[in-house]
Amino acid sequence: MSEELLPADIHDPPGAEIRSATEADAAAIRDIYEPFVTGTAISFESETPDVPAIARRIRDSHAWLVCTGGRRILGYAYAAPFHSRAGYRWSVEVSVYVAGDAQGAGAGRSLLTSLLDQLTQRGFVNAFAGIALPNPASVHLFESLGFEQIGLQKSPGFKLGAWHDVGWWQRQLRPPGLPPPPLDP
Repeated sequence: MSEELLPADIHDPPGAEIRSATEADAAAIRDIYEPFVTGTAISFESETPDVPAIARRIRDSHAWLVCTGGRRILGYAYAAPFHSRAGYRWSVEVSVYVAGDAQGAGAGRSLLTSLLDQLTQRGFVNAFAGIALPNPASVHLFESLGFEQIGLQKSPGFKLGAWHDVGWWQRQLRPPGLPPPPLDP
């Protein structure tokens, strides 16, 4: 993946740019993620991963993008393997997180749009998103970009004194042709 900045589109916050994440971004990414871990059920993690763990996640992802504004990271989006078995390699699980003070300005939409474009170009067929419910902002974002709800897990996660449902959304990035398309890792 190139480290070059991608052009901003009309949905970007003013002056924002989308680029590939590097391990040097791990501390800023951790800072964005921490409030979701410690104060919400959006993430089912109970402890915020440390900077080396975030750096490993960046390395192990199919793609990881950040949205920068000025000198800071406003948010990030990534695609992880959907499942470890070989037959699933054309599918990814995607996630988007935006800093609290940057929400609602278009960073999440720009990140997810850029990520899905990149995944499509690389040959992936399906993108899945698991959303801890309730989370109307995430549901709206994913559905506005063509994801359809395909399932609901009843109470699989317990956090902050309550059980939470998880909805699953899917967007087909390309038709699942035969043979499957080559992947550009």
